[in-house]
Amino acid sequence: MKKSRFVTFALFATLSCISAFVSCKQRQANYSFNSNRLVTIEVSPDDASKCDVDFPVSFMRLRNNAKIAWASADNAYTVHFVSYLLGPSPENPFNPPVDIQVPAGGKSALQTLQNSGSGGYYKYEIHDANNNICKTADDDRDIGLNIKR
Repeated sequence: MKKSRFVTFALFATLSCISAFVSCKQRQANYSFNSNRLVTIEVSPDDASKCDVDFPVSFMRLRNNAKIAWASADNAYTVHFVSYLLGPSPENPFNPPVDIQVPAGGKSALQTLQNSGSGGYYKYEIHDANNNICKTADDDRDIGLNIKR
């Protein structure tokens, strides 16, 4: 009787370890980041002269050949990278380095990150169709691209 309990316990313990190992391996695979990002911009419900983004800070990896685009839920916008104190900007992280034009109700072209250096943090602001800043680089504490190697 004791022998069969021991065998049952050993079998259960072995299966539990295998299940935990497989589960960890599966979970590990889910932590890889997509190579493409889409950030959506829309007029703020609290103030029509302001705009909001769904991902104020977007994390991207250079080694994944990361690309990003911005989409508009309503009006036309321009994404403009800015300089800031103690930071790596005003460098633009794209190749070629341009302001991003987002058409009303549409999506910008997919932008390719420059695959040089070790990455960095790039703050940007958003301009509305009249070239007024509707979201400063310091709104929501800051908005930007956090790029890692």
